[in-house]
Amino acid sequence: MSSVALMVATGLARADDPARDWGTLHDALLVEVADGTPIVAEELYRELLDERKPSDPLYGAVAYWLGRNRVLAGAIDDGTAFEALGAAAAQPTLRPAALTLLVAADLRRHEIKRLPAEFNFETGTFPAVRVRPGGMASDIGVRRDAGRVVLAWKTTVRPGEPDGLGLRLAAGLALDEVCFSARAGNHDAVLRVTARDDDGGAWHSGDLVLAAGTWRDVVLHRRDLAPDPGVRGPVALRRVSELVIEDVSGERGAVRGEHTLLIDDVRLR
Repeated sequence: MSSVALMVATGLARADDPARDWGTLHDALLVEVADGTPIVAEELYRELLDERKPSDPLYGAVAYWLGRNRVLAGAIDDGTAFEALGAAAAQPTLRPAALTLLVAADLRRHEIKRLPAEFNFETGTFPAVRVRPGGMASDIGVRRDAGRVVLAWKTTVRPGEPDGLGLRLAAGLALDEVCFSARAGNHDAVLRVTARDDDGGAWHSGDLVLAAGTWRDVVLHRRDLAPDPGVRGPVALRRVSELVIEDVSGERGAVRGEHTLLIDDVRLR
């Protein structure tokens, strides 16, 4: 154990005064960030949680940092990250950040391990995650549409609040092409496909206009995606870690309120 970690662990052992617990949390953050020892920090987070009830104001803050620690480490299989972040989301001040991390954890849990990958909705599951924080899982389901079984995605058009379905790719996968079929359910809609890497880079398709009741086949190659301002070089889809099909109807037209988008035959190559 390093000197900083030893100092914090010793301090925790002496911290029988509740007034000192916030200081202990800050010390644990120091261990995680400055000392580079997330395992030791996790031990401190867990011990702080074990000593208090969910009604304690400190509980949610510690739960958030424990959950964040687990997500960034990719340690999501045992459910600890989801439980901790769920507890953090119960506190209004922590809810937005906790829900955003829950989305990230869910994406990692459903990571696509190999390419090419094809998804239709007759037989298998689709490893997509609703990326609007707080979105209901029940808003994504399947239904029969003119003889085909398709993904039905219920969303709400609001300006400034794009919705999306996200897919996460395992490290090292080389993505060259994205294909899917889509149509708007009850009124015209506009989609956009965004590819992201883990360094904050993002690349976007143009607007994909969907007419209500009419299926559109979408085929996007690397050359079809444009980078965010400041991103250098050509479209680097080979670095993509996340792919999001976004509903940007609220930014592109006057339609507002609930609607349904249908997706079928998703192919990643």
